[in-house]
Amino acid sequence: MNITLAIKNRLTINQVANYYGINYKGKKISCPFPGHEDKTPSFKLFVKTNTFKCYGCGKQGDIIDLAMYLFNINNTEAMKKLDADFNLQIIGKDIDKKTKEKIKQQQEKIRLEREKEKRKEDLMNKYAENYRKCAEICEVLSPIYPNEPCEAWLMCNELMIMYEERIDNYE
Repeated sequence: MNITLAIKNRLTINQVANYYGINYKGKKISCPFPGHEDKTPSFKLFVKTNTFKCYGCGKQGDIIDLAMYLFNINNTEAMKKLDADFNLQIIGKDIDKKTKEKIKQQQEKIRLEREKEKRKEDLMNKYAENYRKCAEICEVLSPIYPNEPCEAWLMCNELMIMYEERIDNYE
């Protein structure tokens, strides 16, 4: 049996995705590949065929391709990585130091990108909560001052413009 088939027969797409930090729950998610910043979920796993596809960047394939795209490594390096990470002992050789370092750097880059996305999402949630609070204040004040625009609402709109600019420019 060749090495590619042996690895594919021993692992599922869900195992590989979960091991590498892709939290897939049956619906499309943001693309996990470096360089593809998803605004809408476009990545899907196909459990029956043990494959994946990103409808945003067009990348698709099997478990070996998933490792290749995640860590920006070639086919051979991906098979060695899967063999080592899942202790399959199919290849029997450890990954060389250069490949390990490349994979480690790529993993760190992915981790930092995910942290950045999480901070951005938290920031957006905070801003949305502040907007809701402004709306509640205006609901309370509008019956008291029916012929005047709600000052809190005007300030809230200014804040939201500022928040949107911050989110758009978030690094």
